[in-house]
Amino acid sequence: MNSELLFHFIVLCFTFVRMSTDDRLPSIDKLTQSNWPVWKLQIKAYLEARELWNLCNGVEAEPTAPAEGDLADFARQLSKYQVRVARVKSILLQMVSTSQLHIIAQQHLQTPRDMWNELVGTFERPSLSNKLQLQTRLLDLTMEPGSSVDCYFKQLQELTERLAALGAPVESDFQVALLLRGLPSAYDALRVAFVAKGTVSMSELREALRTEEYRLNSDTGSVGASGSTVLSARGNDRNRNRGKQSSHMNVPPGWSHASRMSDKSVCSSVTQTER
Repeated sequence: MNSELLFHFIVLCFTFVRMSTDDRLPSIDKLTQSNWPVWKLQIKAYLEARELWNLCNGVEAEPTAPAEGDLADFARQLSKYQVRVARVKSILLQMVSTSQLHIIAQQHLQTPRDMWNELVGTFERPSLSNKLQLQTRLLDLTMEPGSSVDCYFKQLQELTERLAALGAPVESDFQVALLLRGLPSAYDALRVAFVAKGTVSMSELREALRTEEYRLNSDTGSVGASGSTVLSARGNDRNRNRGKQSSHMNVPPGWSHASRMSDKSVCSSVTQTER
Protein backbone atom coordinates (compact mmCIF):
# COMPACT_ATOMS: atom_id res chain seq x y z
CA MET A 1 0.00 0.00 0.00
CA ASN A 2 2.79 2.38 0.92
CA SER A 3 4.61 1.67 -2.34
CA GLU A 4 1.44 2.40 -4.34
CA LEU A 5 0.96 5.74 -2.58
CA LEU A 6 4.61 6.59 -3.19
CA PHE A 7 4.20 5.79 -6.89
CA HIS A 8 1.17 8.10 -7.23
CA PHE A 9 2.99 10.83 -5.33
CA ILE A 10 5.95 10.63 -7.74
CA VAL A 11 3.61 10.76 -10.74
CA LEU A 12 1.87 13.84 -9.35
CA CYS A 13 5.19 15.57 -8.68
CA PHE A 14 6.42 14.81 -12.20
CA THR A 15 3.18 16.12 -13.70
CA PHE A 16 3.39 19.31 -11.64
CA VAL A 17 7.00 19.94 -12.66
CA ARG A 18 6.20 19.32 -16.33
CA MET A 19 3.21 21.68 -16.24
CA SER A 20 5.28 24.37 -14.52
CA THR A 21 7.99 24.05 -17.16
CA ASP A 22 5.54 24.11 -20.05
CA ASP A 23 3.72 27.17 -18.68
CA ARG A 24 6.93 29.15 -18.33
CA LEU A 25 7.00 32.06 -20.79
CA PRO A 26 9.88 32.19 -23.29
CA SER A 27 12.94 34.26 -22.39
CA ILE A 28 12.65 36.57 -25.39
CA ASP A 29 11.89 40.25 -25.86
CA LYS A 30 8.24 41.16 -26.25
CA LEU A 31 6.98 42.16 -29.67
CA THR A 32 7.53 45.84 -30.49
CA GLN A 33 7.16 47.86 -33.64
CA SER A 34 10.72 47.10 -34.74
CA ASN A 35 11.56 43.47 -33.82
CA TRP A 36 8.88 41.48 -35.71
CA PRO A 37 11.23 39.26 -37.83
CA VAL A 38 13.23 38.06 -34.81
CA TRP A 39 10.20 37.80 -32.51
CA LYS A 40 8.26 35.82 -35.12
CA LEU A 41 11.10 33.29 -35.45
CA GLN A 42 11.52 32.89 -31.69
CA ILE A 43 7.85 32.64 -30.71
CA LYS A 44 7.21 30.14 -33.51
CA ALA A 45 10.06 27.93 -32.29
CA TYR A 46 8.72 28.17 -28.73
CA LEU A 47 5.20 27.12 -29.77
CA GLU A 48 6.49 24.32 -32.00
CA ALA A 49 8.52 22.88 -29.12
CA ARG A 50 5.31 22.67 -27.08
CA GLU A 51 3.21 21.29 -29.95
CA LEU A 52 1.05 24.42 -30.02
CA TRP A 53 2.06 25.97 -33.34
CA ASN A 54 -0.64 24.10 -35.31
CA LEU A 55 -3.23 26.20 -33.51
CA CYS A 56 -1.69 29.32 -35.06
CA ASN A 57 -1.26 28.07 -38.62
CA GLY A 58 -4.72 26.49 -38.78
CA VAL A 59 -3.64 22.86 -39.05
CA GLU A 60 -5.36 21.99 -35.77
CA ALA A 61 -9.03 22.95 -35.85
CA GLU A 62 -11.83 22.71 -33.32
CA PRO A 63 -13.27 19.18 -33.00
CA THR A 64 -16.68 18.70 -34.53
CA ALA A 65 -19.45 16.75 -32.87
CA PRO A 66 -20.05 13.34 -34.46
CA ALA A 67 -23.46 12.57 -35.94
CA GLU A 68 -23.31 9.28 -34.14
CA GLY A 69 -20.98 7.81 -31.60
CA ASP A 70 -19.54 8.55 -28.19
CA LEU A 71 -20.38 12.15 -27.24
CA ALA A 72 -18.38 11.77 -24.05
CA ASP A 73 -15.20 11.28 -26.09
CA PHE A 74 -16.04 14.35 -28.16
CA ALA A 75 -16.57 16.38 -24.99
CA ARG A 76 -13.12 15.36 -23.74
CA GLN A 77 -11.46 16.32 -27.06
CA LEU A 78 -13.27 19.65 -27.12
CA SER A 79 -12.22 20.38 -23.56
CA LYS A 80 -8.56 19.66 -24.35
CA TYR A 81 -8.76 21.83 -27.45
CA GLN A 82 -10.24 24.76 -25.55
CA VAL A 83 -7.52 24.53 -22.90
CA ARG A 84 -4.81 24.56 -25.60
CA VAL A 85 -6.44 27.52 -27.34
CA ALA A 86 -6.61 29.48 -24.09
CA ARG A 87 -2.97 28.69 -23.42
CA VAL A 88 -1.75 29.94 -26.82
CA LYS A 89 -3.86 33.09 -26.58
CA SER A 90 -2.42 33.77 -23.14
CA ILE A 91 1.14 33.34 -24.44
CA LEU A 92 0.59 35.69 -27.37
CA LEU A 93 -1.08 38.35 -25.23
CA GLN A 94 1.74 38.26 -22.69
CA MET A 95 4.54 38.28 -25.29
CA VAL A 96 3.30 41.41 -27.09
CA SER A 97 4.32 44.79 -25.70
CA THR A 98 1.64 47.14 -24.42
CA SER A 99 2.14 49.51 -27.36
CA GLN A 100 1.28 46.72 -29.84
CA LEU A 101 -1.34 44.89 -27.77
CA HIS A 102 -4.24 46.58 -29.56
CA ILE A 103 -3.42 44.54 -32.68
CA ILE A 104 -4.57 41.24 -31.18
CA ALA A 105 -6.70 42.40 -28.24
CA GLN A 106 -9.76 42.72 -30.45
CA GLN A 107 -13.05 41.08 -29.64
CA HIS A 108 -13.51 39.46 -33.05
CA LEU A 109 -10.18 37.62 -32.80
CA GLN A 110 -11.41 34.44 -31.13
CA THR A 111 -8.70 31.88 -32.01
CA PRO A 112 -4.89 31.78 -32.02
CA ARG A 113 -5.04 31.60 -35.82
CA ASP A 114 -7.07 34.82 -35.95
CA MET A 115 -4.57 36.57 -33.68
CA TRP A 116 -1.54 35.30 -35.61
CA ASN A 117 -2.99 36.30 -38.99
CA GLU A 118 -3.69 39.76 -37.61
CA LEU A 119 -0.05 40.10 -36.54
CA VAL A 120 1.21 38.91 -39.93
CA GLY A 121 -1.17 41.24 -41.74
CA THR A 122 0.00 44.19 -39.64
CA PHE A 123 3.76 43.69 -39.79
CA GLU A 124 4.11 42.09 -43.23
CA ARG A 125 1.52 44.06 -45.17
CA PRO A 126 3.40 45.23 -48.31
CA SER A 127 1.84 48.67 -48.35
CA LEU A 128 3.58 51.70 -49.82
CA SER A 129 3.18 53.67 -46.58
CA ASN A 130 4.93 50.95 -44.56
CA LYS A 131 7.84 50.85 -46.99
CA LEU A 132 8.18 54.64 -47.07
CA GLN A 133 8.14 54.86 -43.29
CA LEU A 134 10.84 52.22 -42.89
CA GLN A 135 12.96 53.65 -45.71
CA THR A 136 12.77 57.11 -44.17
CA ARG A 137 13.78 55.76 -40.76
CA LEU A 138 16.64 53.89 -42.40
CA LEU A 139 17.91 57.03 -44.13
CA ASP A 140 17.67 58.93 -40.84
CA LEU A 141 19.56 56.27 -38.87
CA THR A 142 22.44 57.66 -36.77
CA MET A 143 24.64 56.32 -34.02
CA GLU A 144 23.31 58.12 -30.96
CA PRO A 145 25.67 59.49 -28.26
CA GLY A 146 26.41 56.81 -25.70
CA SER A 147 25.27 54.03 -28.03
CA SER A 148 27.54 51.13 -28.98
CA VAL A 149 28.65 49.92 -32.39
CA ASP A 150 26.79 46.63 -31.89
CA CYS A 151 23.58 48.47 -31.00
CA TYR A 152 24.01 50.66 -34.10
CA PHE A 153 24.33 47.60 -36.34
CA LYS A 154 21.36 45.95 -34.63
CA GLN A 155 19.15 48.94 -35.41
CA LEU A 156 20.15 48.76 -39.06
CA GLN A 157 19.54 45.00 -39.16
CA GLU A 158 16.04 45.33 -37.71
CA LEU A 159 15.05 47.93 -40.30
CA THR A 160 16.53 46.05 -43.26
CA GLU A 161 14.93 42.77 -42.17
CA ARG A 162 11.52 44.42 -42.01
CA LEU A 163 12.02 45.97 -45.44
CA ALA A 164 13.06 42.58 -46.83
CA ALA A 165 9.88 41.06 -45.40
CA LEU A 166 7.93 43.71 -47.32
CA GLY A 167 9.71 42.84 -50.56
CA ALA A 168 12.14 45.78 -50.47
CA PRO A 169 15.59 44.37 -49.64
CA VAL A 170 18.49 46.77 -49.11
CA GLU A 171 21.80 45.92 -50.78
CA SER A 172 24.80 45.46 -48.51
CA ASP A 173 26.89 48.21 -50.13
CA PHE A 174 24.10 50.71 -49.50
CA GLN A 175 23.87 49.51 -45.89
CA VAL A 176 27.59 50.23 -45.53
CA ALA A 177 27.08 53.73 -46.95
CA LEU A 178 24.24 54.40 -44.50
CA LEU A 179 26.31 53.20 -41.55
CA LEU A 180 29.24 55.41 -42.53
CA ARG A 181 27.03 58.46 -42.95
CA GLY A 182 25.35 58.01 -39.57
CA LEU A 183 28.58 57.84 -37.55
CA PRO A 184 29.26 60.61 -34.98
CA SER A 185 32.07 63.12 -35.49
CA ALA A 186 34.49 61.10 -33.35
CA TYR A 187 34.64 58.58 -36.21
CA ASP A 188 35.25 61.19 -38.96
CA ALA A 189 38.77 60.05 -39.84
CA LEU A 190 37.71 56.41 -40.09
CA ARG A 191 34.69 57.34 -42.19
CA VAL A 192 36.79 59.35 -44.64
CA ALA A 193 39.32 56.54 -44.91
CA PHE A 194 36.61 53.98 -45.71
CA VAL A 195 34.91 56.25 -48.26
CA ALA A 196 38.23 56.70 -50.04
CA LYS A 197 38.86 52.97 -49.91
CA GLY A 198 35.80 52.17 -52.00
CA THR A 199 34.59 48.60 -51.61
CA VAL A 200 33.93 47.68 -47.96
CA SER A 201 32.14 44.65 -46.54
CA MET A 202 29.79 44.80 -43.56
CA SER A 203 32.00 42.51 -41.48
CA GLU A 204 35.10 44.57 -42.27
CA LEU A 205 33.33 47.79 -41.30
CA ARG A 206 31.98 46.32 -38.09
CA GLU A 207 35.39 45.04 -37.01
CA ALA A 208 37.01 48.41 -37.76
CA LEU A 209 34.33 50.33 -35.87
CA ARG A 210 34.63 48.03 -32.86
CA THR A 211 38.39 48.62 -32.83
CA GLU A 212 37.88 52.36 -33.06
CA GLU A 213 35.19 52.24 -30.37
CA TYR A 214 37.58 50.46 -28.02
CA ARG A 215 40.29 53.02 -28.77
CA LEU A 216 37.95 55.92 -28.12
CA ASN A 217 36.75 54.40 -24.86
CA SER A 218 40.34 53.81 -23.79
CA ASP A 219 41.13 57.44 -24.72
CA THR A 220 44.50 56.67 -26.31
CA GLY A 221 45.95 57.99 -29.58
CA SER A 222 44.18 60.10 -32.18
CA VAL A 223 41.24 59.23 -34.38
CA GLY A 224 43.20 59.91 -37.54
CA ALA A 225 46.02 57.58 -36.57
CA SER A 226 43.59 54.85 -35.60
CA GLY A 227 41.61 55.13 -38.81
CA SER A 228 44.72 54.78 -40.94
CA THR A 229 46.03 51.92 -38.84
CA VAL A 230 42.81 49.89 -39.04
CA LEU A 231 42.60 50.21 -42.80
CA SER A 232 46.25 49.47 -43.47
CA ALA A 233 45.95 46.31 -41.40
CA ARG A 234 43.30 45.04 -43.77
CA GLY A 235 45.29 45.90 -46.90
CA ASN A 236 44.52 48.13 -49.80
CA ASP A 237 44.96 45.61 -52.60
CA ARG A 238 41.24 45.45 -53.46
CA ASN A 239 39.96 47.10 -56.58
CA ARG A 240 39.87 50.84 -55.80
CA ASN A 241 38.48 51.70 -59.22
CA ARG A 242 35.32 49.71 -58.64
CA GLY A 243 33.57 52.92 -57.71
CA LYS A 244 34.43 55.22 -54.84
CA GLN A 245 31.66 56.52 -52.67
CA SER A 246 31.22 60.27 -52.29
CA SER A 247 29.41 62.26 -49.65
CA HIS A 248 26.33 62.11 -51.91
CA MET A 249 25.20 58.49 -51.85
CA ASN A 250 23.18 56.87 -54.59
CA VAL A 251 19.81 55.53 -53.53
CA PRO A 252 18.77 52.09 -54.82
CA PRO A 253 16.26 52.03 -57.71
CA GLY A 254 12.60 51.80 -56.74
CA TRP A 255 12.82 54.02 -53.68
CA SER A 256 10.46 56.98 -53.55
CA HIS A 257 11.48 60.56 -54.25
CA ALA A 258 10.98 61.41 -50.58
CA SER A 259 13.25 58.55 -49.55
CA ARG A 260 15.96 59.70 -51.98
CA MET A 261 16.52 62.86 -49.96
CA SER A 262 19.36 61.99 -47.59
CA ASP A 263 19.37 65.31 -45.75
CA LYS A 264 18.30 64.94 -42.14
CA SER A 265 15.98 67.96 -42.39
CA VAL A 266 13.74 65.81 -44.56
CA CYS A 267 13.80 62.83 -42.23
CA SER A 268 13.18 64.97 -39.15
CA SER A 269 9.74 65.89 -40.47
CA VAL A 270 8.64 62.27 -40.10
CA THR A 271 7.53 61.12 -36.66
CA GLN A 272 10.07 58.70 -35.24
CA THR A 273 8.03 56.42 -33.00
CA GLU A 274 10.89 54.34 -31.67
CA ARG A 275 13.70 56.79 -31.19
